[in-house]
This record gives sequence, structure tokens and C-alpha cells, in this order.
Amino acid sequence: MNKRELKRALLNGKTLVELFNFSKGDACEIFVHPTWKGEATDEIVYIPCLEENNCYIDIEKEIAVENIEDLISTIWTGNEFLEVCEGNGNVASMLLDMCDWANPYSVLNTYITCSEPHDLMIEANISMKEALQFFE
Repeated sequence: MNKRELKRALLNGKTLVELFNFSKGDACEIFVHPTWKGEATDEIVYIPCLEENNCYIDIEKEIAVENIEDLISTIWTGNEFLEVCEGNGNVASMLLDMCDWANPYSVLNTYITCSEPHDLMIEANISMKEALQFFE
């Protein structure tokens, strides 16, 4: 499902739990696409902890029309993950695996702050040259 399809479904009264298979994140319910591996797509691959990302919407209730755009802005597509990861699908896939409540920018920044290029090279199965781009 892409963001346009999600918006249409929400306007028709569907709830997030009717549309996505949420699972337990670090402190809340999140959605992580079960098969996405870093390819370009407009499909939704990640819904972070909404409350922790300043989006106070109950995933089990119908969403008011005036809140739908706020919700849509907190949801991440595969292409948006690729944008965060400078087009590198391996890093984007690794990043999705690391996201358990936060937005991908925060997770990647924390990873880069606490890791070395060699760690990224091994974990994302990329070259050292590709890894170094994230640490510049």
C-alpha cells in the first residue's frame, strides 16, 4: 500500500490496524514491512511509534480527516528510506531492521555517531568506499 492508497482507505473509515500488521516495537506498536529489502518503491515500509514522533493517533480507531495528513507525514516508504541512505538499498534495508520506534534519520544518525565505517561495511554488506560516504 502506498500513501495515496492509505489516505483513501483512511478517508473511507479504515483504521491502521485493519490495514497493517503492527508488532511490538521498543515502546509501542510499529509496522515494519516483512519482505522489503531495499528496493525502490512507493509502498509503505515503516510506521514508527506515532506518539513518540509527535503524532497522537490511536491505531485502533478511525482517524479524523483533519489528522490524516499529519499521520501520512510520519509514515515511511521504501523510496524515503533510500533517500535517507543516499540510494544505497543495503544500508536502507539494514536501517529498517534497526528501526523499532524512531524515525530513520534519527536511527541512522545514532548509528553513525556510535559506530565506525567498518561496522557499516560489514553489517550492510557494502564496500568501505560506500560506508565512508555516510561518515563524511
